[in-house]
Amino acid sequence: MIAKKVMQMRKVLFGIFALVMLSASIFAQSDIANATCEVLQARYLQVNVNAQREMIAMNATVSYLGSQNVSTAQLETIRSQFTAKLSDLKADADACDATHFSLIRDSMRSLALNFRDMVNASDYAHDGGLHQAIQDALQANAGSLEASRNTAWANSKTAALHVFDVHAENAHRIIDQMASHGQNVTEMQAVLDDIEAKKPELEAAYNARNRTQVVEVQKVIKQLYQDFRKDGVTAYAGGLSSLFSKMQDYINKAAGQGANVSAANATLAQMNQELVQLQSQCTASGDSSECRESANRLRNEFINLREQVKQAIRDARDQKADEKHNKTDENSNRTHDLPNASNGNGTGNGSGNRNGGGNP
Repeated sequence: MIAKKVMQMRKVLFGIFALVMLSASIFAQSDIANATCEVLQARYLQVNVNAQREMIAMNATVSYLGSQNVSTAQLETIRSQFTAKLSDLKADADACDATHFSLIRDSMRSLALNFRDMVNASDYAHDGGLHQAIQDALQANAGSLEASRNTAWANSKTAALHVFDVHAENAHRIIDQMASHGQNVTEMQAVLDDIEAKKPELEAAYNARNRTQVVEVQKVIKQLYQDFRKDGVTAYAGGLSSLFSKMQDYINKAAGQGANVSAANATLAQMNQELVQLQSQCTASGDSSECRESANRLRNEFINLREQVKQAIRDARDQKADEKHNKTDENSNRTHDLPNASNGNGTGNGSGNRNGGGNP
């Protein structure tokens, strides 16, 4: 009976704790990884549009200054470095290396700024001919730049909506799983409804090519997902109350089996206090990672407590087995010490001894 109870608790325990990992963790890793790659490649296309425009201006500048017999060696070095960085950026996007991608992009910005600063520090900073040469070059490439811009916005929209759908689908899956384990998911569902209501706004922002609006909508969505994670941990903490009650029943049953559970009861009492703190923390804290860390710590304590009670049960069974074995040995020894009825000492079966050992 106790073994069955342990298995039930184990199923509930790991069912709940598997669901509380609401970080990267809330989403199916393969799906979110693919979506993140798609977003990074779309970001490359956006950066590439600006980079192509920058390179057109660099080329026009170097060409014009060269026609004025001005040394352009330093400018050409910067241009070559900028071009090489753009190739590196493409490689990072293809490799889904977001961290290095950001570093390369920042490096490209610095190179472009250095190029402009060098030109602005020269005698040609306000040269009308230079500015006209740059404008003519940009106008000559306006068609290709616009085509690249259209492609970049289209891919960015597709990637962003794909990521949105992946997150929403996995959030639904989390809610369904938690509900199947008896968790209260009302708050989580309400937040997810608010998140899904943002999808038309996000799509409209991309259709309008309004970068500021895109950033604002995504910022709201990110905050809502933080609320979703926090509500998930809070729901999990509430579920632990029921699980702790089951643990108390388990400890009581173990005590009925003769197990020494005084330490287990003390530990469970301490864990109940930690649970109250966890619920308060998850409700008040805006940092879901703190809730996760506390929940994981409580999870490990719970697992250790369960093992502690199981060991106490085993110890009690071993002690009973030893006592039974010792009692058997004692009875066996007593049997060996009993006098034989035929030895004439009158301690036979009480019916008198025919060999003279009984009463006359």
